[in-house]
This record gives sequence, structure tokens and C-alpha cells, in this order.
Amino acid sequence: MLVIFYAFKREIAPVLTRLTQRQTRPDLNGFEGRVGNQNILLLATGIGQARARARAEHALALISPPRLAIAAGVAGALSGELHCGDLLLADSLLLRTEVGSPRVFQADPLLLQAAERNLRRATVQFHRGALLTAGSVLKDRAAKQMAGELSGALAVDMESAAVAEVLERHTIPWLCLRAVLDELEDEVIGAELTDAEGRVAPLKAALNLFKHPGHLGRLPAMARKLAQASHALAAGLSAIGGW
Repeated sequence: MLVIFYAFKREIAPVLTRLTQRQTRPDLNGFEGRVGNQNILLLATGIGQARARARAEHALALISPPRLAIAAGVAGALSGELHCGDLLLADSLLLRTEVGSPRVFQADPLLLQAAERNLRRATVQFHRGALLTAGSVLKDRAAKQMAGELSGALAVDMESAAVAEVLERHTIPWLCLRAVLDELEDEVIGAELTDAEGRVAPLKAALNLFKHPGHLGRLPAMARKLAQASHALAAGLSAIGGW
């Protein structure tokens, strides 16, 4: 069985459309189905380290150990070389906490090599490098650039390293694939409009748009970027999984 962890449903919407025999798994906060001859579990972690860690632990307590788990979703670029829709195959995950240096989780070299071969065979372009898992949203260029310079990471998310921490404790092989949503120059606005599950929160959205009416005109572009990133992610996951 292949397990794919993601933060919120819109990240993996194109993958969901490919599932046959699909069923909702409310006990696992996700979906189960098949692509070809593979059984796949898509498990939502919600947004943030603590929620991702708790959801991963809960899921692994209920399922048989998978042959492979992939931490997937969208990410923010910490380098000007990455653009919306670019894929990052993470060779290391850096878990940034409130104090001390980030903890480092290294992906298995053999799994990385296999993933790289599959991506190249499918002619899917990707970057390889470190991914930072931060404790909060990095909203603007200054915050992202500083994080990139201090960590050496190419992109940032808020869940992957926390998921990897749980997977390593259960000795489950893992990979991490992220698609860039916001570029280095982009100000992140979507996070202020959603709840911890990535759903638009009407009250939060109304308050935010009341305080920042200029954000309203930027929402369609953010939606287009999310669609672009999610389709790129689906192509990468399909290549790695051999679908």
C-alpha cells in the first residue's frame, strides 16, 4: 500500500480524480482507492507541525505499515530559482522549532534514486534539495529569503518534517515531493482566509478582506497558482508511483 500525506484537499484534487473504487475514510481524515493495481491511502494532516504529527500517529495506529509513505503538497519557494508549479524532491527535511537548530531527516538514497529515475522516465522536471518545515507561515520575500539563507533549504512547508519524524519512529520508508505555490517574491494571503484544514473560513475571510480589500483582487491569481501546483504535484506523484 502507498500512503500519501497532504495538508488540505485542494492540494491533491487532481489525484483524487484518478482514484477508482474511491471511498471516504473519516476515521483517517482522507480517502482510499486504487490507481491501476495499487492500493492508495490519501491522508489529510491539516496545517501545521502539531496537527500533522498527531494525524500521522493516529493513522499509523489504524493501518498496516505501508510499503512507502510520501509527504506531499504545496510549498513556498525560498529561492528565486523556483517558480510556481516547480517540483521539489526533498533529499532532506529540516524541522524548525521554537528553539535550537532544526532537526534534520534524511531521505533514503536508494528511494531517492528510484524516484529520480521514475521522474526522468516520465519527463517530469524537478529540483532536488532540502525542504524546511516551519512553525508558521512565511508571508513575504524578506521572511522567505532569510529562512532560505539560514537553512539552505529551497522551499518551505509546515508539515513534511513532522510527518517524517513519525514515519521514522515507525520505521516506515518515506519520500517527500512538494510543488511550489508561492514564489520568493509572492506575499502569501491564502493562509489568512482558511482554517486549520485548509478550508475557507467565512468569518476569517470576511475580516481579512475588510482589513485588506486589495486582497480580493488577488484571489483569482492565487486560485490559478494552486491549480497549477496541484496538477504538477499529481504528475510527479504519478511518475514516482508508476501509475
